[in-house]
Parts: sequence; structure tokens; C-alpha cells
Amino acid sequence: MSQRRHVAGGVAAVAVALLWFSSGGEAKSPRQLGVCQAIAGAAQVNGSYVSIRGRVKSNGIEHTDLTSPGCPKAIALWPSKAAYQDPGYKAVHAVIGCPLVGTRGKTIDGVFAGRFQWKPGKIPEWRLRFDRVSNLHIEVESCGLSVSSE
Repeated sequence: MSQRRHVAGGVAAVAVALLWFSSGGEAKSPRQLGVCQAIAGAAQVNGSYVSIRGRVKSNGIEHTDLTSPGCPKAIALWPSKAAYQDPGYKAVHAVIGCPLVGTRGKTIDGVFAGRFQWKPGKIPEWRLRFDRVSNLHIEVESCGLSVSSE
């Protein structure tokens, strides 16, 4: 077995285990939005705790965004300290990091909950400082992995 295939199998096992043990409840009841909906209503939801459904796109180094088909803009994803304890984020982080860094050849869809931040200007910025990831659907072409969690 090649080292790449062995590592990919390990990532698959970690992702499945993390999704299996993820918690189901959330004390906060955030407003649910799509990526374009959050961007269009940025002034109204700025500073609010929201949940946004989308697809993760990342170069694996410094840019990780939440995107949506048909939406030309994206929301930068920034994990909060609490996110590092969230099983959903751990699964997303593991998949982005292996077997190849980034999201090329991978599909990561989910709902990210956190504080929405908007910085207006010539080049506006939209960020979600998230603390929880749920409803994940992950596919990794190189190892045939397909995992979903509700």
C-alpha cells in the first residue's frame, strides 16, 4: 500500500470518527442564511450570531472561504477558540490537510455557525468567526471517501 493511500485511509477513519461523535445540540439558535444572503444583508447581520450553509474552498495555507454555487463572492472562515474543540471543525481541518493540502479534489459542504463580521469599503470583507460546524457532507476523490452527518 502506498504511503499516500495509507494516509488517505487514516484521514477517512479520523473524519468518520469525528463525525460519529459530534454533538447534536446547540444552545444558541442562530439565524440561518446562505452565503449570498449573508453578503447581501451584511449591514443587518453584522455582529450577529448566524449559521451559514456553504461549500469550503481553501488553498490549505492561508485562505479558507465559504462559497456557494451561483454566488460570485465568498465569506472568509476564521475559527474561534471554541471551534478547535468542535468535532465538525476537526473533521474539516483534517480533510483540508490531507492527502493533498487544500480542497482540490475534495467537496466539503456544511453549516458554519458563528459571529458574522462585515468590513465595508472599496474592497469589502465578509468573515464568519465560527465556533461550530454541522450537517457536514465530505467527499475526497483520491480515497473514495464520502461521509455525511446531520
